[in-house]
Amino acid sequence: MQGIKIKQWYGAAFFSGNLSLWYGYATPHWLLLILLILIWVAYRHKATSLAVVFLLGFIYPLVTQLIDSTVLERLAITKHKYLLSGEIVSWVKHDTDSSRFTFLAREVNHTTIPDTAIQLTCYANCKGLKLGEHWQLLVKLSPAIGFANPAGFNYERWLFSNNIKARGYFIDSAFNQRLGENQGISALRIHLKQRLQSAFFDPQTQGGILAMLLGDRTLLDGDARQSLRATGTGHLIAISGLHVGLAGSMGYAIAVLVWRYASRKEHVIDKQSVAWSCAVVVALIYAIISGMGLPAQRALAMLIVFAISHVIGRHWSLGQRFNMALCVVIVLQPKAALDIGFWLSFAVTAILVIYVKLAPSRKYFRGLVILQLVLCISLSALQSLFFEQVALASVVYNLWAIPWVSIVLLPLSMVWLLLDSILFTLVSSLDVAHVLTWLVASVYGIFWWGLAITELAQHSLIHVSLAPVAAILMPIAVLCIRLASSWTTKISFVWLLAMCIFPRTPTSLFKMTVLDVGQGLAI
Repeated sequence: MQGIKIKQWYGAAFFSGNLSLWYGYATPHWLLLILLILIWVAYRHKATSLAVVFLLGFIYPLVTQLIDSTVLERLAITKHKYLLSGEIVSWVKHDTDSSRFTFLAREVNHTTIPDTAIQLTCYANCKGLKLGEHWQLLVKLSPAIGFANPAGFNYERWLFSNNIKARGYFIDSAFNQRLGENQGISALRIHLKQRLQSAFFDPQTQGGILAMLLGDRTLLDGDARQSLRATGTGHLIAISGLHVGLAGSMGYAIAVLVWRYASRKEHVIDKQSVAWSCAVVVALIYAIISGMGLPAQRALAMLIVFAISHVIGRHWSLGQRFNMALCVVIVLQPKAALDIGFWLSFAVTAILVIYVKLAPSRKYFRGLVILQLVLCISLSALQSLFFEQVALASVVYNLWAIPWVSIVLLPLSMVWLLLDSILFTLVSSLDVAHVLTWLVASVYGIFWWGLAITELAQHSLIHVSLAPVAAILMPIAVLCIRLASSWTTKISFVWLLAMCIFPRTPTSLFKMTVLDVGQGLAI
């Protein structure tokens, strides 16, 4: 029994080691508190394995970062011209005067290097660039640095967490030439994009369905982006755990239905194993089609961990599965803790796990409504912690938008894409194809129409201080610690309580003193 209890702390120990590397330079007090708790648990149970797991969590990202630094040294990035050979691995975003994309360089000046992601900008002759094409480009590079303003978007951290090693632009030159066409998954994604654009003519419908199915947000216009920001529903368009989880749920449901109407003979493999395996396969296919971004990788890793526990017949608790998924994601993405999306996705998962443990059994519909309220309020609190602002109307918008996207819009879009890929080429003249296309366009129209009513959201964005937010969250955390039955659940709320009591004080921020002269005539 003691061994089982100790194993439940491995995820927290490994994650704490990872945080100590990325955030240890500022020595936040809440991290010290967590370390003291882990030391106390290790001493109390004489579990030196916890210390080993903590050190592994610290050393593993350090080693990966040292490997990345050797790549940078080999590339020797300076503001000079380089001849790169590689592949375009992102959708090309075309603006009025430029185009931007991510380029995976494999050769520099005819010298082979490890695959290195570089963000490139094109200012002339950019229309021929497409996802998946292999190019030779003459570029001018600079280190991956950017704005890191206080209380603003940390662009430099975003580049670092997404493993982008350099930035630059390519020069109009005779050296620039296409080496190969797109193949494999990239060719399939471009084909699907062309099919979607030919089937749906409304620009907003095109932008929404391409963003949700293929991860291509380049066609979202300014009005659509403004509506998503004002209503706090941008997470519904970006590929995230919600989309991958829904794809897995569809695979699970299909397997259960096929199993139910299959042969009544005794099966060698149980139904749950087949259903979970089908869920992983469908989620994997969707993640690949959507571009296998970092959020999709995290969601897929979590789904695989949950599926393995069912397939191998291990009776892991929800807390153990959560810790295992956390460790797997950190191993696959050592820099994940630097991404706000990581914190939001795992926070939502933790809220779901805790809700299942603490909430009494309710009727299905009533339970969904209460869970929806809990998620909306919790996400608003998390947004206030990360961004120091919250849109009060976002709770109202998400209350209808999340179920609409989860139950109607996204499943219907996936069904349309599946039928279009398999059946519509054979029965495109039938009315069912046109009816389903019209239905998908209609549900997208309702979605955008609902978000267009932004009068409620325009005056609902308020800037909040962390002090009152912490004052509200502290009694909630204390109450949950008191009510939680297992130590695994209690420690989740200890993290929240520690961050409220010991908030991190930023250091070395930009400071400016303004002196006004002559009643503000000069400063």
